[in-house]
Parts: sequence; structure tokens; C-alpha cells
Amino acid sequence: MSPSWLCSASLSTRSARPGSLAGADSGVTTVSWTPDGRHIVFERGENEGSALYRVDADGSNPERLTPDGGDAYDPAVSPDGTQIAYARGTDLYAMGADGSHSKVLTHGDLEERDPTWSPDGREIAFVRGYDPELEDSELYVMRADGTQLRRLTHGNDIEREPAWSPNGAWIAYEAFPNAYVVPAHGPGKRRLVTEALESPVWSPDGRRLAVVEDQTMIKIVGLTPRSVQRFAVTDDQLGPNDVQTAPTDLAWSPDGRQLAYALDGSLYTLTLSTGTTRRLTDAT
Repeated sequence: MSPSWLCSASLSTRSARPGSLAGADSGVTTVSWTPDGRHIVFERGENEGSALYRVDADGSNPERLTPDGGDAYDPAVSPDGTQIAYARGTDLYAMGADGSHSKVLTHGDLEERDPTWSPDGREIAFVRGYDPELEDSELYVMRADGTQLRRLTHGNDIEREPAWSPNGAWIAYEAFPNAYVVPAHGPGKRRLVTEALESPVWSPDGRRLAVVEDQTMIKIVGLTPRSVQRFAVTDDQLGPNDVQTAPTDLAWSPDGRQLAYALDGSLYTLTLSTGTTRRLTDAT
């Protein structure tokens, strides 16, 4: 395996015309790209709750997908683009891509979060026992209709944010302070990939993992051959005395050219070839 190399990019931040989202809120958190690359679905905190929205890839035409008066978290668009899995209350749900025909998938007492679809759309991996104060959560996999539940991990970590590899063989996840991969089916041990704050996500070709390394850095780890790239990201709206939070919930565009992510409540994209970031929505 060839030696790792480091490429640090100094990024310019170019703001788009942020999408119009009425009312003050706590901003964008979880994001998911549609498979055609035309839209980004995201969670937005508002009125002490959360709702799911969809915007065009340039940040225009925001559309609310979930109704007023109910929380919705962690959207994940299915590989065929027809469904969105998400969390509500303690359970997981699925709905049509336009927000219609919502149905419950799980009926557990423990909180379930972070759903992610297998590449063939037949299974969903997720986190059960999502409570940082308990310092323990596990990864599970079920059929896309909520049946045939099986436990994937048996550890003492807070395991979060599973992400299926494009070939369906591996699931990457974050267990602070590292990112791991574990076989999605059959026997095998988990493998340490890299240090990471959160958000491991596979490139469309399955050769790289993008992770959040720290408050100002997104890291891309090449698996074959081994390599490391780092992209510094900053919030162009922060004042001199403000403290930046870390980027959250990376989502790779279907063509592999961009990453979408949330930072300090706004939705951004990062173009990998140029290192340019673009703000698509405004937190306020």
C-alpha cells in the first residue's frame, strides 16, 4: 500500500443566494442528497422542534416535506429516490419523496436515529439506544419494510451515523474519536479507518471516506490507494468573538464532485476540485 499523502486546501467561501426559509430557527443539521443530484433533503430545527425540507442543489426553491406540529429528524433518501427514511419520536418512518404516505417502520422503546439505506434499497441500517448520556448505542439492520431486525455491533461505545458502502459489503460508522467499518453481512471484525469527530460517508465509487476531523476540517481518506486530503471550512457569518461549531452530517453528491454539509445552522456545499465552499441556506 502506498504511503499516505496530505493535501491541505485553503478554501474561499462563496455564498449563493440562500434559500428563503421563513422564521427564526436553530438551522440545518442532517442532510441527504437525492440520487439524481438535483435536490438536497435536510433537517431544520424550528420552534423547538424539527422539520424536513428539500431544496434544489443550488439552494433555491425550498419545500417543506413534513407537517407543522411534529418533529422529524435524520432524513435519508432511498437509492431510487422514491422514499425518505427518517426518525420521529423514538421510532423510524418512511415516506414518499414528496412527503406523502408516511408509515412507521419500528416500534421500540429505545430511541432510534440515523437511518441509512443499503445500495439496493432492500435494507436500512440505523442506531438504536440513541442517548449520549447513557454512553452506549448499537447499530442494527432491518429490511426496508421494518421486518427481519438484526443487531450489527456489540460494544460499549456510542456508535452513530452508519453509512453503507456502494458495494453493500461494509458499513462505516463513528464511535468517538474514530471512524470504523464493519461487515454488513456475515462474520468479520470492525476495522479502524481514521480518527474522526463524526460523519463518515462513502464516495460514490467506494474508494474514499469523508469524515469531519475537527471544528474546521473535513478529511477525505483514500482507501485504495491510501491517501489523505484535508479541506479547511469556515463559516463566513461568524463575528470575531464567535466560536465555530464543527460541520455535521456530510453527504456526497452522486457524481462524486461535491460534499454537502451543515455548519453553524446553514447548508453548504464543498466542490472538491477547487476547494470552494458555497452557502445555500441561511440559519436565520
